[in-house]
Amino acid sequence: MTPSFKPRNNRYKHIRSRYLPLNKTPTYQINSDNTSSDGKNLKEMSIKELCDEIYRVAIKKREDVIFDLHKEICTKYEDILKDNYKTITDLQEQTKSMEDKIKNDKHIIDDLVEDSENQITELENKLKTSIKQYPNYIRQMILLISKTIYLQNA
Repeated sequence: MTPSFKPRNNRYKHIRSRYLPLNKTPTYQINSDNTSSDGKNLKEMSIKELCDEIYRVAIKKREDVIFDLHKEICTKYEDILKDNYKTITDLQEQTKSMEDKIKNDKHIIDDLVEDSENQITELENKLKTSIKQYPNYIRQMILLISKTIYLQNA
């Protein structure tokens, strides 16, 4: 039983790219030391540079699978960027609302402190006046008691 291999239909064989030289070059390989065709270290490349590198490989190899993989990676990367941007925007809005709430609470606290200080000064003033008037009240009470006793004896 012989395996039946379907010849691949290369959809992108008509694509011309700036990455393809006009003359034939040997097959493209990523070196075993994790460097790209430009000699850059793959671990130090950004996502954008890695996507470009996959695109170069797809064009040079004329591989549909690699090109589709490149498109899928780019799509997912863009989706992740959109989600992250939305999350950042939401967090910024939450931060703004929390800052507004903190400012509002600070104003409320300041008003409460001012009111309590006013009440304290008012009560201190009342206490001072009552202390000043205390001897007068004592004298008046003594006079009233003495008048009451005088009226009872008379």
